[in-house]
Amino acid sequence: MNFADDLFAHVKPIWDAQLTHPFVTGLGDGSLPGDRFERWVRQDYLYLKEFARLFAWAVAKADRLESMGWYAAVLHLTLNTEMALHREYARRFGITPAALESEPIWPTTRAYTDFLIRTAADGDMADILAALLPCSWGYNACRAVSGQGKATG
Repeated sequence: MNFADDLFAHVKPIWDAQLTHPFVTGLGDGSLPGDRFERWVRQDYLYLKEFARLFAWAVAKADRLESMGWYAAVLHLTLNTEMALHREYARRFGITPAALESEPIWPTTRAYTDFLIRTAADGDMADILAALLPCSWGYNACRAVSGQGKATG
């Protein structure tokens, strides 16, 4: 068993609870009530802004050109695809880009994004990757739950 597999085995009960949480299943199957989806769009947009900063740090700290390119591609995807999708969702709720940008960030969103940015700023690439791992696992799992891809643990 490799290190990531060992870590995953230890968090499996939390993982399973996350995947079966009503919010996650509702988001995946489209049954999430509109007001909850709207709140998620607002907060996830703010999260994505900070998530993009994390990849900017990774580009700056990467020691190989190939790694720099990979992190830059994810940064581009986040800024220009994921955030555009969120702006489109927001538009459907009548939320303007200016309103989305001025949305107050919730304490939980702020705590998580502050952790990510602080880790990226103060740590090395191993720290950045460790901070990214749970998010990457979760993203892949949610894609699998919604039928858009396969989870890779």
